[in-house]
Amino acid sequence: MLDTMQGLVANQRSIPPLKESDAKTQARFDKEYEKYAAKMEMEQMEGWETYENEEYGFSFRYPPGSIEYEDQRSISYGYIVFFKPAITPLFSEGGHIGNELVTIYKKESALSLEDYKKELVKNTNINTEVIPLTVGGKPAIQYYDEYYSNLSFVVQVNGGFLHIKFNSASSMIVDQILSTFEFVE
Repeated sequence: MLDTMQGLVANQRSIPPLKESDAKTQARFDKEYEKYAAKMEMEQMEGWETYENEEYGFSFRYPPGSIEYEDQRSISYGYIVFFKPAITPLFSEGGHIGNELVTIYKKESALSLEDYKKELVKNTNINTEVIPLTVGGKPAIQYYDEYYSNLSFVVQVNGGFLHIKFNSASSMIVDQILSTFEFVE
């Protein structure tokens, strides 16, 4: 048995690099796969509801059955929370506890995104890399907030920053929700 295994190892050879025609085939495959993945994502998002906020000029889609809750009194800037479908929100005297799908709020600021990022890192529990990206065509950053255990996105919008925080959401749900964000000027 050992001799057979050694023979297999000895007979292995490296895979040759792609030739140009193979590279074209791979590019065609990649393009077709992207179309297929986008189609599958859209099918999985069928029936999703749309949230529109005219005051702050944005909209996005979220899973059906999610529970929407707006709170203007517990913190000075107000926030919008969407709870996971089929999970009853747990409310305490100070607000809600831990079963949020996504929490959104806006903070007014005249800072640039880079300066705002520096303030966030200095004043919060960000011990991870802050990653630049775009959300709905707007400049944004992504980070993980270890204190609150959430994946956070901060999007630069007119007059400030929109914070989008995901608790216990799969990466697919996060990607799907973020891909639907639209901003109006």
